[in-house]
Amino acid sequence: MIIVILAVLLSILVLVISHELGHFIAAKRFGVRVEEFGFGLPPRLFGKKVGETIFSLNLLPIGGFVRLLGEDEVDERARKAKDSFVNKSVGRRMGIVVAGVQMNLLLSWILFYAVLFQQNFRIIYPTLEPTVMVAQVENNSPAKQAGIKEGDRILAI
Repeated sequence: MIIVILAVLLSILVLVISHELGHFIAAKRFGVRVEEFGFGLPPRLFGKKVGETIFSLNLLPIGGFVRLLGEDEVDERARKAKDSFVNKSVGRRMGIVVAGVQMNLLLSWILFYAVLFQQNFRIIYPTLEPTVMVAQVENNSPAKQAGIKEGDRILAI
C-alpha cells in the first residue's frame, strides 16, 4: 500500500512540476519576472532564492504554482515594472498561460513513446472479447516448431 501511495505522489510530482515548468519557461522567454516556483501549497517548508526566483517546497503536496510579477493587477509596483505580466501583450500572456498545458501534452507524448520504445515498438492491440495472445515465442521451442508466432491468439486448447 505504501508503494502505491509513493507512486501516486511521484506521478503527481512529475505532472505538477512539468506543468509549472511550462509556465516558468514561457514567462522567462517572454521577459516576465518569476517571483516564486513552488511545489505544493503554502505554508512554505523550504525555499531557496536563485537569481530573482524563490524555489520552494510547501507543506501540502497537492499542486504547485508559479508566481509572476504582475499577476495581481492592483499592485502599483508591478504595474510600473517593465518585466511585469500585466504589461505584456495579450498574446504573450496567453502564451504563458497555455504553456503549462502544452508541457503536459509534451510529457504525455514523451511517456507514450518511452513505453513503445521499452516494448521494442510492438503494439498489442486490445480486443473486445477476452483472449490470450502470444507475446513471445522462444527459438527451438515446440511452439516455434508448430508454427505459432508472436501476436497469435489462443482460441482453444
